[in-house]
Amino acid sequence: MKRIIAALIGIFWATAAYPQATVLQGGSYTSGILPMYSQSGGSQPIIQQSATAAGGAQSIKEMSIVARGSGTAPYVGSGGGYLGSRFCMYDAPPANATGGHQLCLDPDVTGGYGLLSFNAFGSASSIPFKMNVNGTLLEFPFSTTGVVGPSSSTVNDVACWNNTSGTLLKDCGVQITIGGTNGQIQYNNSGALGGFTMAGDCTLSQPNITCTKINGVAVSLGGALTTAAAFTTAGANALTLTTTGVTNVTLPTTGTLSTLAGSEALTNKTYNGLTINSTAGTFALTNGKTLTVSNTLGFTGTDSSTLNIGTGGTLGTAAFTAASAYVPSGTQIIASLGSNVSTNNASNYFDGPSVAQGSTGTWFASGTVTLIDTSVQATFNCKLWDGTTIIASASVLTSGNSGSTPLSLSGYLAAPAGNLRISCREPSATTGTIVFNQSGNSKDSTISAFRVQ
Repeated sequence: MKRIIAALIGIFWATAAYPQATVLQGGSYTSGILPMYSQSGGSQPIIQQSATAAGGAQSIKEMSIVARGSGTAPYVGSGGGYLGSRFCMYDAPPANATGGHQLCLDPDVTGGYGLLSFNAFGSASSIPFKMNVNGTLLEFPFSTTGVVGPSSSTVNDVACWNNTSGTLLKDCGVQITIGGTNGQIQYNNSGALGGFTMAGDCTLSQPNITCTKINGVAVSLGGALTTAAAFTTAGANALTLTTTGVTNVTLPTTGTLSTLAGSEALTNKTYNGLTINSTAGTFALTNGKTLTVSNTLGFTGTDSSTLNIGTGGTLGTAAFTAASAYVPSGTQIIASLGSNVSTNNASNYFDGPSVAQGSTGTWFASGTVTLIDTSVQATFNCKLWDGTTIIASASVLTSGNSGSTPLSLSGYLAAPAGNLRISCREPSATTGTIVFNQSGNSKDSTISAFRVQ
């Protein structure tokens, strides 16, 4: 009997104790992290630590926050957060001495509206609120990372798009007010503008604007007035234009129109294809005389110069050359270096002796240069030329000691482009010299030129 009673007591005790089982902690825990029931199930309730904001297998499955209150729901501003919100996050304790920032969310706050609120509290400074949508940051309040406006604008002006991508605005000026107040454009019921007046001088009757005055001056048009650009008249003198048919007149940008009987000076004019280019000169042709020019001819000279052609004949070449520059056939010119010339750049030719013979005639030139490089055994490349055309050239190897090496060049050239000269370059060194007085006679680098015709 005692065994039966004990068994019944055991069964009863186990059944009665089941709803009051002790909740067990599974695993470690961290302060501030929400607990959650273990997913293992079974008759024994087990609490374990949920995952952090980074997520994981122990994340809370669902969360529901339902307002509670007295009276009839819905309950407005029933929470203890900002404006009665019931879900808030803080980056510092609400009582922090230096303040912080709060982000609150509620479907019905004080005032009767849903709220997503981000604010600074205490003495903390305000910071931006941004939303990251597919990797793009959108800032609130709005900043210029989205639509960009002009550098300046006028209050009450209309903003217009200034590109096709929806990111740039411009100031479009004062908006048009549609109404019935004096001085405004009126919009009538027929879907057209009308009834516009301006001080009684202009009226609008679509599609025409009729004006009797412009800037207070009476206007009376007897026909069409067409302008391709701005047309302005000024001054007190009257202007009368009389035409007898279709007339096209092109007016100059500046200056005075000439008349048949006037004494105006004509400039930049062409007469039957003849252009006279002169701004202040004088052209005089004696009465009864004829000037005939069959080819292009240019005369230049100093004031008071006189060219007396004589009774006939053909002008020679010398007639077109200044006496100081004219060199007749048979002329000989000789020139020598007056000082040494250093060939201190391996890329450049350096001029030795040269003569100024002018550009007329055919010339025979002959010369010698004396070359030396006391540092190394070096090669010199030299050429006889006029600065453009090479007449003759040669290369010579120096001994590399104090001894000098001469090199001679000669040849013919017609109509030289510049002074005839001998120029040399030392392509493998920069220590060479074209010498003028190695012999003690000061003629070691000399050139001669002779005009043959």
